[in-house]
This record gives sequence, C-alpha cells and structure tokens, in this order.
Amino acid sequence: MIRDDLQVVLAYFNGGRYINKQVESIYSQTIRPGSILIYDDNSSKLDRDILLDLAHDYGEWLQLLEGSAERLGCTRAFEKLLAASSGKYVLLSDQDDIWRPDKVARLLKFIDCNSKIYDDKTAFALFSNAHLVNEDGLDSGNTLFRANDIDLDLIKYSDLYIRNFGSGCTLLVSRHLIDVATPFPPNLVMHDWWLMLVAATLGRLAGTQDCLIAYRQHSSNLVGAYRPDLCQVVKRIIGLGDKIGPILNLHRIIEQDIQIACLIGRHNQISWLMQHKRPRRVLTIWRLVASNQFPSKGSVFRDIFTVLILLSLPSRKHADKPALKGVLNLEFLPERLLRIQVF
Repeated sequence: MIRDDLQVVLAYFNGGRYINKQVESIYSQTIRPGSILIYDDNSSKLDRDILLDLAHDYGEWLQLLEGSAERLGCTRAFEKLLAASSGKYVLLSDQDDIWRPDKVARLLKFIDCNSKIYDDKTAFALFSNAHLVNEDGLDSGNTLFRANDIDLDLIKYSDLYIRNFGSGCTLLVSRHLIDVATPFPPNLVMHDWWLMLVAATLGRLAGTQDCLIAYRQHSSNLVGAYRPDLCQVVKRIIGLGDKIGPILNLHRIIEQDIQIACLIGRHNQISWLMQHKRPRRVLTIWRLVASNQFPSKGSVFRDIFTVLILLSLPSRKHADKPALKGVLNLEFLPERLLRIQVF
C-alpha cells in the first residue's frame, strides 16, 4: 500500500556505506511513503555517485534536492528539506539506520485512532524508541531510551527544556508543525529538539516505547545514542572532564529556550533586564530571587546556570530578547501540555 500524503526526508553526507539498506527498509514498508526527498550536503564524489545510482534505481520515488556550494550541517540540511517537503505527514530519516517494516503503519494507526486530536490543524510530532545496533547491524541488546535512562511515563513537559529525549531519525511531523517551526531560529542545538519543543508547546507531542528502527552506532555518528543532559554537563564541568564544549552548548540550549518563549508570546516578562549592564543585572536578579519572583519548578542547576547566562549575555546583542523567567515558570501552560502522550 502506498500513501502519497506521506513523505520521507533524509539528510545525506558521505553515507554510501549504509544508504542502500536504509532506503530499502523505507521502500519496503507495509505502508510505503509516496516519496523520499534526499539532500546531499556536499559528499565526496564517490558517495555522491552512490546516491546518484540509487536515484536511478528507484526512479521518481526517490527525489534529490539540489545542494549548496558549502556544507550546511545536519540541522540546516533538515531545515532545507522540511521547507521543500510537501507531504501531509513527513518522516525524518538518518542515512544509516534500518526501519522496522511496520514503522509507518504503527505511527499512522495512532494518528487514525486519535484523529480528532491529531488533525490537519494541529502541530504535532510522534517519536519512538530504537534498537541500538553496531556498524554491521548487529543488535547490541540495548535501546535508545534505556541508554539514556528515559521513561516516557515519568517525563514532564518542563523536562524537554533542558534535555532532548527523542531522536530525529524516529520523528513523524505534521505539515502544520513544519509551517510553524520553520524557518529555524539561529543557534539551535539540534533540529529534532526544536521540532519536539515546538510540538509540545504549540500542539501535541507523543512517543512510544516500541523500537521502530534499528539505530546504527558507529564512529561517524553525528550525535549517537548517548546525549548529555544538563546534569551530565554540570558533572563534566565540575569534574573538569571535557574542555569548554559543554559550556558553549549550554548557552545554545538557553538560546533555544528563549526562542520557544518568543513563540508562545512571552516577550515582555523581564526583557528590560537584558538592556542593563552586568553590574545592575546582578542587583536586579538578587532582588528577584530575594522576593521569590525568580523560582522555577526545575533543577537547581538550571536556576544557577540561568543566572550565569543572564549575566554573561552581551547587552547590545540580546537587548531585544526576552529574559528567562517566562521560560522557567511553566504555570501559564495548559495542563494537557505538562505530560507527553504515550502510545
């Protein structure tokens, strides 16, 4: 069975070793997507030729999106793919995984059974667990959720602000989500995290513990299965484990949260704070804390680092951005958004 309203988007870079099996697993779905759109992000000539041969073999079903002169990177490549996509539902794919034959059918069944909620006017995303396999495709005996200590029944909406617990290679997104989430803001940590944040904030986010793909782990993985959350970053900083990378990445996480605050209209919380020089910010933040106006329901580590980020951001560059009180205080969010739907 073929569903023309389904489309797969795949970002490709030097993936010739694994791309054939991945595309074959998509083409062999019990419910086959109407097309797959692939963006080649300046691969080597050898890997580019492998992709061209694949396009010849699959004909019109496999479409190649024109690349740019410079590498975009994973996040911007998927932004380009999503903007060029046309499906009612779009599934994101890595170049080196293997989909379970009923992956698409499993996701569509959930949508059909909840069609009054997950309709054309809803910005929603679905994600799943994944079996971890080695570079030869052999099962490691572990799963993506287990490796990252993820229990969907315990996750709250607020957790998503400081940690991404899904993987883009398992995502199905609605057309309405693409419309509201693109173009991407600058300084995103990862495209999949952004899509899940927007879905959870403005629409619906649902996940399943079922493993619907084999997630290949190898030395060329951009991210891999093990994604550090904020607590792990703090441990690294305290233990002087990893250079300065985690600190810079934390700054990008905060920037990403600011963009979400903009999306939900929290523009005027304490944005004036960013217009002041750092010494006055210290006094202002101290007054907020002393008067109990700067609490959060999250980790104390986040509060500490939020204050540090507020103090470190340059005034001129960030004067037009909202401060983070509105991001941390989640009382304004509808109750239905405080938990991720599990199916």
